[in-house]
Amino acid sequence: MINLIITVDYELPADGRGDVRRHILQPASDLLTVCNRHGARLTILAEVGEFMAMERDGNQGFRNALDYDPVALAKHQWIEAVRQGHDVQLHLHPQWIHAQWNGRHWDLDYAHYQLMDFDQNQAVEILRQAKGYLEESIAPATSRYECIGFRAGHWNTHPPDRYLAALLAAGLQSDTSVFKGGYANTSMVTFDYREAYSHYRAWRADRRDINRRSAGRGILEVPIAAVPATLWGMLSFKRVWSALSYLQEDRLNRQKIQERRNPAPNGVKTNRLKKWFQTVPKKLDFCKLTVREMRAITRRIIQDHAGDGEEPVPLVMIGHSKQAGAARALEKYIDLVKHEFAGAIRFGTYSEFIRTYEQFEVHSAHYTR
Repeated sequence: MINLIITVDYELPADGRGDVRRHILQPASDLLTVCNRHGARLTILAEVGEFMAMERDGNQGFRNALDYDPVALAKHQWIEAVRQGHDVQLHLHPQWIHAQWNGRHWDLDYAHYQLMDFDQNQAVEILRQAKGYLEESIAPATSRYECIGFRAGHWNTHPPDRYLAALLAAGLQSDTSVFKGGYANTSMVTFDYREAYSHYRAWRADRRDINRRSAGRGILEVPIAAVPATLWGMLSFKRVWSALSYLQEDRLNRQKIQERRNPAPNGVKTNRLKKWFQTVPKKLDFCKLTVREMRAITRRIIQDHAGDGEEPVPLVMIGHSKQAGAARALEKYIDLVKHEFAGAIRFGTYSEFIRTYEQFEVHSAHYTR
């Protein structure tokens, strides 16, 4: 049976604009309500950099300007989510690490937009602090909680050998940043997932190449489900509307990054017309896809999985709290799963899948000796 892992990136827009209640707390509450109503499970990928920044003494002015405590409300929501059987794991946009509130808006550290813009020791310490922040916030109220999973901000995992080493050194066990076919090489985003092992199955990542499966005990990569498509084939009103909502945010980020970083690496230039017909990954994203598109991806993966062995199989879905209409879209998909794929898919959390996969590895090792 396939394990559906519904993940939501729990965050403000990447440039720091927005309101915690409107872009994070209320949308996440709506998503949790939908999941509870249907017996599904949500995995919150909490971008803790912004909450750590909000708590720093030097940024007291941000909290004073509000009529509520965003950090206290977020921590309460994490605790209640875990108590209800959901999950909270780690997400991080490094530009928040040294963020400062200037009285009007956040000044983010665009010189460190990617985790590996920090040196190795700094990156490891940042991950340790972020992991510890989640565990200290949640574990006292729910003793079984442990932060074991990570998703890189903007999927930036370059260079992969340093990235994977940092995760391991920080005590993290798994990653869910990869989506097969993904590629970017700009000042803002750098990753290459074109040769990823699978578009949905999990694998132990080679310590030097996150795309390669290894027999070792490295980081367990649990990829975001994605299938090949063309830009032309991905066009829909919902996707265009979603893209427009991100366009200004991305432009502002790109401008600020280019002002703070060294010149961007030269990306691959392509003919604009040809670009529309090149193969690109279509992620299983409940904020960007129509129900018809989500059904097609789900059916394709179920068919691909048919007849496989006992290895646990994830189906990682992604969404963003800041995206309007997220709860309505997710409810349509959950209803679809319950009515059309009930015998092939079960709901679960990220942590549950990691434990199940590790038990499978132990069991398999025992019987292959």
